[in-house]
Amino acid sequence: MRYQIALSLFIILGPPTDAGQPDASQVAEKIEKAGARVTVDEDMPGPAHFRVAFATLDDKSAAVLKNSPHIACLTVEDASSVTDRTLAVIGTLSNLRELTLVRPGITNSGVSSLKGLKELRKLFLLEAKLTDPGVAYLKGLEHLEELDLSGSGITSGAAATFKAIAGLKLLAVSKTKFGDAGALQLKEMKELQELDAVNTELSVKAAQALESAIPGLRIRR
Repeated sequence: MRYQIALSLFIILGPPTDAGQPDASQVAEKIEKAGARVTVDEDMPGPAHFRVAFATLDDKSAAVLKNSPHIACLTVEDASSVTDRTLAVIGTLSNLRELTLVRPGITNSGVSSLKGLKELRKLFLLEAKLTDPGVAYLKGLEHLEELDLSGSGITSGAAATFKAIAGLKLLAVSKTKFGDAGALQLKEMKELQELDAVNTELSVKAAQALESAIPGLRIRR
């Protein structure tokens, strides 16, 4: 596995250019030792090509990720031990494009660490204990295209944040208190293609009105 990663990285990135810095294969090996699965996505645009997946992750193990320019995607399948300290480390991954945390142990204020991830395209914070003020920290993620906050504590008040992210194409708010008042604000989101609102307070009438306002929008409720 490590040989394959090293070979793929040599082809993609070429040989190391700075003898004082660890090359990408060394970084991958270090991350794997912390318990992750590391694969190389050759089709990923930009300078980062690592897909990193942890079964679990805690603050101590997360330290190995700090400031890595090689990580494009990070997934933690059981993020219950991921705290705001871990989010602060994740916030240093300047080339991160996709982040998935399942049941993270984070707070509203911790989300502020993600504000600097300007390359982020997909953010899935599933069953997170977040409310509307925490989600508000995401307003500056101008390249975000997919956002999944299913199972969180958000309400229709989060719509003010959603409509500020103009490029959103997929929004998932299932199993939340998102409802008709929020849907009314989403009418301005002309790029939105899919809204996942299963087990929410969204009514049939409001869903139909939103679909009429945004041509091609698909709503699941």
